[in-house]
This record gives sequence, structure tokens and C-alpha cells, in this order.
Amino acid sequence: MRGTRHNIDRREYLSSSARLYAARGEELPQSKLTDADVAKIRRLHDRKQRLVAKLNKRCSVEALAQMFGVHRRTIEKALSQESWAHVRAA
Repeated sequence: MRGTRHNIDRREYLSSSARLYAARGEELPQSKLTDADVAKIRRLHDRKQRLVAKLNKRCSVEALAQMFGVHRRTIEKALSQESWAHVRAA
């Protein structure tokens, strides 16, 4: 079926000369970010993800239990204030 104004077929769309170049990123007039902004955002997010992973590994319930020489359930109870409820985090 030959494409209509609102319904063009895939081959016609892909072969259209208009598809050779499409503005993107900061080339678009409505863009709020620059390419440099996006690169920085990605770097910061990646750094945060690495830090979170490192902290999660060091501060996991299992790691804390091993660090303090107690069972992991003891740590879970202390964290949920099921026990030691009178103590506030410093």
C-alpha cells in the first residue's frame, strides 16, 4: 500500500531524503541542556552509582554483622528499632 499523508510505508520513510539528517541534542531549539551538560550528568550519575555500590557492599547487613561480630538478625533488629529503640543515630 502506497503511503498517504499520515500513513507512509516503512520503505518510503527510510528512503526519504529528509531522513539523512535530523537535528538532535543541543541543535534543537527547545533543548534545555548542552552536550557538555549531558556528559557531566552522566559522569556524576556513574560516580554516584559506583559510590552507592561501594557503600552498599561496606554497609550491608552482612558486612555490619561481621564487623561487629554478631548475627545479621541482630543488625536488622537494631536498624528497624525492633531492639535498641532508645538509641538515635548520631
